[in-house]
Amino acid sequence: MPGGVPTNGPSPGLAVPKTHPNTKNGPIDSPGGASHGNPTSLQPQGATQTCPNCHADPGRQTTKSTGSVDTQTSSQMALDSRRGCGPRHRFLDLSPIAAMIPLLLAALLCVPAGALTCYGDSGQPVDWFVVYKLPALRGSGEAAQRGLQYKYLDESSGGWRDGRGLIDSPEGAVGRSLQPLYRSNTSQLAFLLYNDQRPQARKAQGSSKRGHTKGVLLLDRDGGFWLVHSVPDFPPLASSAAYSWPHSACTYGQTLLCVSFPFAQFSKIGKQLTYTYPQVYDYHLKGIFAQEFPDLENVIKGYHVSQEPWNSSVTLTSQAGAVFQSFAKFSKFGDDLYSGWLAAALGTNLQVQFWHKTVGVLPSNCSDTWQVLNVNQIAFPGPGGPSFNSTEDHSKWCVSPKGPWTCVGDMNRNQGEEQRGGGTLCAQLPALWKAFQPLVKNYQPCNGMARKPSRDYKI
Repeated sequence: MPGGVPTNGPSPGLAVPKTHPNTKNGPIDSPGGASHGNPTSLQPQGATQTCPNCHADPGRQTTKSTGSVDTQTSSQMALDSRRGCGPRHRFLDLSPIAAMIPLLLAALLCVPAGALTCYGDSGQPVDWFVVYKLPALRGSGEAAQRGLQYKYLDESSGGWRDGRGLIDSPEGAVGRSLQPLYRSNTSQLAFLLYNDQRPQARKAQGSSKRGHTKGVLLLDRDGGFWLVHSVPDFPPLASSAAYSWPHSACTYGQTLLCVSFPFAQFSKIGKQLTYTYPQVYDYHLKGIFAQEFPDLENVIKGYHVSQEPWNSSVTLTSQAGAVFQSFAKFSKFGDDLYSGWLAAALGTNLQVQFWHKTVGVLPSNCSDTWQVLNVNQIAFPGPGGPSFNSTEDHSKWCVSPKGPWTCVGDMNRNQGEEQRGGGTLCAQLPALWKAFQPLVKNYQPCNGMARKPSRDYKI
């Protein structure tokens, strides 16, 4: 079926969507929902591999450094072909050009496939990064006024750095990481794009029954990454063939957390998405990906958990061994993610940044063992700041004031989102906590008066 949707019923414990989507563009009633071709190079699990030694031995180099063809005898090329990954051929009385073709094909088949990964601002692969897109700032130059500047953080950046260029550039961390999505041949990849404010959706096409959740899964047969973010109308569909930043996400602050994961971890991520119940608007999931990740197929088709428990926490290990904890809740959980679960699960007080310009905002909560305090103002360190109010910031993150937890996700604190799915991704990484904890300039304690954090203040 289009889009790699399973023909069998949902897994036990998953609910079938009440309405049947239009199958014209695939099983998801959204722009670009159809599959992007049949990945003929992928093979079902257990099938004979065309290239069993590709990951162990890329074979002999067939070109010189000048780019000219390495001249060998026909018998030598036949021997090299048998040593590599291609079929065994005999080359008898063939011209040098004709004899070269099987060898080149064998070499192409044996290119090692490295795992997809997040790319940092340096242009090199990184295990994880955070991009904090700054809100439009008055009187700070054209780029700042347009809301295109960002701060960048990874394990080795030594704290927040100014972003490389602007957020709409394909050369920055976000644009470079998403580049494989916009290449002409995505048949050897799997991806899911989901957003409760999906691109090209009409205002009337609300998704309030779906989770308040935004993200990207992009992987090959060795691994990939999970991009958790707060950006509306993002990213563009794969068929757009180009990375871009939406105009609707320029005015306010946004956060994007990218983590590189091994192939097997996407099974756990798929399970989490059955709780958050995302609105998938573009995808490609076929071959071995569909076999290995049935939960992702169910998510594409619109299934979700149908029985208790209504929340789930799983441990995820990145490609470099960093440990993350994913928290996901379904709408029937019926409570605030932070005060109703997360603070107690982590065993810590939390200061939470979220979108305040909405109805039914929940006040800071001190009714339980662990306090959940709303952040009112954010300030980056250094004389240049910048600083801004939470009403200018659409990002969603929280931090434990005394360490060691930091979480980046896609949920706000309001009454409406108590009845919606969503989640957050947390870690006890020192580099992450040391970067986020100083950002809290003001917060709302439970007496309702704004307060500045200090080293002497204990909550």
